[in-house]
This record gives sequence, C-alpha cells and structure tokens, in this order.
Amino acid sequence: DADDINNAHAALLKSLKPSPLVEALKGRVKKEAIDGVRVAVLGAGWNWGRVTGLECVFVEAAKRCPKPCEEGLLASAPRLAEARNACPSFVDVRWLKALLDHHHDDGIVVRSAMEEAGLFRDMASLKSYNDYSEALGTWTHDACVAAGFEVDKCAATVADVRLKIFSMKGVEWSVFDPIVAAAFVPAQKAGGHLFDAEILADAIKRSVTSRQWQNFYPFLGLANAGDPTAVAVREKLDGLLAGEAYTLATETAVRELVTQPKPPKFYLAAEKLGFMDMDVEKAKKVLEHARTMTGQAATTFDKFLARILPLADEARADKTGPLELFGSAENIVKASKGKGMRASTTYSSYLRGLDVIAAGGAEAFIAAHTDKAAWKALKSKKPTAEKLEKEATEAREIQKLLVQLRLQPEAYARATWAAAYDAREASATDNS
Repeated sequence: DADDINNAHAALLKSLKPSPLVEALKGRVKKEAIDGVRVAVLGAGWNWGRVTGLECVFVEAAKRCPKPCEEGLLASAPRLAEARNACPSFVDVRWLKALLDHHHDDGIVVRSAMEEAGLFRDMASLKSYNDYSEALGTWTHDACVAAGFEVDKCAATVADVRLKIFSMKGVEWSVFDPIVAAAFVPAQKAGGHLFDAEILADAIKRSVTSRQWQNFYPFLGLANAGDPTAVAVREKLDGLLAGEAYTLATETAVRELVTQPKPPKFYLAAEKLGFMDMDVEKAKKVLEHARTMTGQAATTFDKFLARILPLADEARADKTGPLELFGSAENIVKASKGKGMRASTTYSSYLRGLDVIAAGGAEAFIAAHTDKAAWKALKSKKPTAEKLEKEATEAREIQKLLVQLRLQPEAYARATWAAAYDAREASATDNS
C-alpha cells in the first residue's frame, strides 16, 4: 500500500550516501529535493553515482551554469556536452539523450523530479546536444577555446560550421578542421584574417600532409565564387574573430605559397653570417649543377656547404669580404663528416673538377695524379676522362655562382682534391 511505498522510499534515501550534487548546489537546492532526483534516476534503471552515473554530468553542468542557474541544468546544449566530456567514464549516453527526449517515459519522470527540485526549467533539443557533442573535441573548437573565447560560443560556432561543411560538395571536414584550427591563433594576432593567403598556407604546411592539401582548396573555390554556404562559413568564423575587412585568399595564391620550396640550407646559413640580398635562384642553381655533377641528390652537398660556411667565416680576417670557402683542407674534412656524409657526395667531385680545369684537361689531371694516394685509393672506381670533364664543366658553373653570390672571391689559395683526401685520411688515423 501507500505507506509501504513511502517507508521503502524513506529507507532508500536513508541508505544513500551524501551526494556530490548536494555539495555542488549547496545553498541553492535542498538535499531532499536532490535525493528525489536520485531516486527517480535509479527508478529508471539508470546509474547515478560514481564516475559512470548521471550525477557526474549534473555536477559538471551545475559548475558551468551561471548562478543561481534559474534556467536549469538541461537548458544549454554546449554546457551539457562539455559536462558530459568532463566525465570520461560516462559511457552510456542513452540516459542523457533520454532526458532531452520530450516523449521518453523515463526522461519525463526524471525531468519531473528535477523540476520539483528546481533543476529543470528549459531544455535544449536533442539535435542541438548531438551537434555540440560532435563539435567538442574538434581541432577548431580547441583552438577557439585556446584563443580565449567562451566555450559556449566556440561550441555554437563550430557546431554550425561543421554542419555546413558536411553539406558542401568536395569539402572534407577532416581536412578543413585541422587547417582552420592551425590558422586560428595566428589569424587572431593578425587582425582576424582567418582566410588570408599567407596565414592559410602556413596553417596547411603545419597541420596536414601534402596529399590532404587538395581537399581544402574546393572550399576556397566555392567561397570566391560566392557559394552561399561557403560564404556563411567564412562569415561565421570571421565574425567570431571580429576582424576588419580583408581579401579572401584564392586557391592559386595559397597553392603558390604552400608549394614554394624552401631556400637551400647553405643560403640560409650564409644569411645568418650576414650575407644578405643574395639571389636565391642562383643558390638553387648551385644545387642543380651539383646534382648533375655527381648524378645524385644534392641534399648532402647543400648540407656540406652549410657546414663549411661558418668554418670559413671563423678563419677570415676581413669580416666584410667574401669567404675562402675551400681554403682549408681541414675545414673541408670537418664539414664533410657525419651521418650520411661522404667525400663522393660532398667535396670530391667539385674539387676534382676544379683541379681538372687547373691541370688543363682530364688527361693532364690523370697523368699528374697517377702516383697520388687519392687517385690510387679509387682503385677500380677511377673516373673516366669523360666523367672528369663533366665534373669540370659543372664545377666551373658552381664556382661562378658562388662568386656571384659573393660567398667566395674569384681567386684564392684553394685546397686541392688530393690535399682534402690526405687531410681526411689523417683525421681518420687521429680518431682511430
């Protein structure tokens, strides 16, 4: 009968431990009212306590609800989604979704108990909760929060943008998300220009692989063509950053910046030493000739030049003039050592080519080096006269370019290929 039910209800309340939700709402809601909510939740067969129950979500929602929280714990989809994420062990989201379902029987009972306790007045839609749940944890949402914007505002913006991106043909959220996130803070610092060409290009290079770049460009194409959805996405994100008017990046402008190759390492090393206003295209041609000269990638030769530059700089007396780049055999050896560094891919072909020129041709060079240790060490791999002439041709072009870059003078006492070999052998002996 009714007395038995009331007694059982009282016994159940007495057996329950104090609720963390009581502490979270202390001074706002009476303990007995919260106990009524707890009984309703347990009566629905849902978990209440510990980290797997609804109480954890209610506690986190209460923390995020502005006092005195007159709108109730279920009013804000962003707050609910964030509260749910704050409870990592809350796995069974069916209970939470039931609470936001107008027609779910158990949801109606629990909401009634919450209303009686003053914890429920307004209710977010289940759809908005689902949208915000998906928005939380995205790269863009996290970047938005990191930039100092309110969580609710970030969640609302990202949820809206995310749904719009999904509706756009050829645009992938999985690519759009990390790129926009990487551009967010730089754009904020640059006056809110999120879709500026330079900011986007930098974000693309920092956030996705080269294979994924292609999947972002359709958005720029649509936005520049005035597609309503793409325009709405831009306005939504630009509106959040509240920046001034600026020119929307085009696909062509971003592509050029993204694919623009970096200057050679030796070019950057020279700039650090004070060699400014150099022609980067000439620096690139140095490596093109090195590639032709050795028949291999020029990355090691580039690294070698970058290493020998500061060594030559230390040795020069006139800090305003060019460097005697290959003036010291010992420096040549130092710069050519390390993982993946070999004489054949660093200095050998270049110095040997210049020596061929100095000797008056390949045959004269061979005759002059027959008895030298460097030549003998090549054994069966001795280069043909044809190969030596090819090295000489490319070495001459490299030498001209290094002079034009003002990295070395037209004439100076240069170490020979044989001298560099002897220095390398001596260094190997000293280290053994």
